[in-house]
Amino acid sequence: MGESDLTSDDWESLIVEAMDRRPEPPEIEYVAKKPSQPKTWMDPLRAALQDATTCWIKASRTGPPFSSLVDQLKARSVVNEQIAGRLGELLGAPTPSVLIVRVSPNRVRQELNGRIWAGLHHASKHVESLLDREYKAADTKKWRTTAPDANYPRFAALAVLYGWTSCAGDHQFHFEGTDKKRVWSIDNGMLLGNGKVKVGDDPDSKWWPDWDLNSLSARPPASLDQMIQRNVPFSNNDVRDVVSRLEMISPQQIASVVAAVPDDWYISCRERIGLAQYLHERRQTLVEQYLTKGES
Repeated sequence: MGESDLTSDDWESLIVEAMDRRPEPPEIEYVAKKPSQPKTWMDPLRAALQDATTCWIKASRTGPPFSSLVDQLKARSVVNEQIAGRLGELLGAPTPSVLIVRVSPNRVRQELNGRIWAGLHHASKHVESLLDREYKAADTKKWRTTAPDANYPRFAALAVLYGWTSCAGDHQFHFEGTDKKRVWSIDNGMLLGNGKVKVGDDPDSKWWPDWDLNSLSARPPASLDQMIQRNVPFSNNDVRDVVSRLEMISPQQIASVVAAVPDDWYISCRERIGLAQYLHERRQTLVEQYLTKGES
C-alpha cells in the first residue's frame, strides 16, 4: 500500500503503535527561583531536568469541558506547541526541541505555589543567548536585514513549517544576542490555529489557537507561508533544501508526533487521526509543488 492510500484505520493503527512506544517523561529536578517565576499559570516557568537540561514549562490543561475560554485557549495552545515543535525538529527548522515533562506532587507543594500542578506538561528546551524582544509583523525589516546569510535558510525552513501546519497570523521571531544573530521561532501555540476570531461579547478579534476537523478540511492547499515569503528574500534553493527534508518525513513519524501528546490533553483520538491525515496531505502538496513540478 502506498502512502497516498492510507485510510483512517491505517492512521489509527500507526498512532496507537506510536503511543505504545512513548517514553516515560522526565521529571523536573528544580525550578528557578524568583524573579524567573511566572506571574500566572499561563506564563512559562524555567526549570531543569535531572541531566541539567534547562527548559521552559507551560502548564497543560485537560478537557473538555472547560471552566473558561482562557482554559480552552491554553489547552489547545500547548497541544499546538508540542506538535509544531516536533514537526520543526523533523524538518530541521529553528524551533526549540520540545518534550513532555512530569511535575511531581512533592515539587508542587515545595516550590510552585499553585502556578503549576502535578502531572504532565509541555516543555521546550532553553535556547542560549536569546534576546527577550520578539519581532512581529511590524518588524519585517528586522527579519530581512538581520544576518541574512545565516537567517535566510532558517526563514525558508520556517516558511515551510508555517505553511505545512498553517499559520493564520501572529508571526513572532526572536534573535540570538550573539554575533551569529540567528533567528528562532519560540512561541508556536498559534500554529494550526484558526486565526483571529470574535470571542464572546468582546468586540475585538483575538488570536485563537483552537481548531477542529471541519476547520482543518476547509483550509486551502498548503503553500509557503506568505507573510514570511513576502518579507524575506530567501532563494529557491533554500526552499528546495527544506522541502527535500520534508519529503523524507514518513507517515510513521507524523503518527509519532501526534501520538506524543498525552492522553488527557485537549485532543481526541478522532482529532489525532484527522490531524495526521491533514499533515500528511499537506506534506505531499508541498513536495509536489516545490520538488516534483520543479524537476519536471
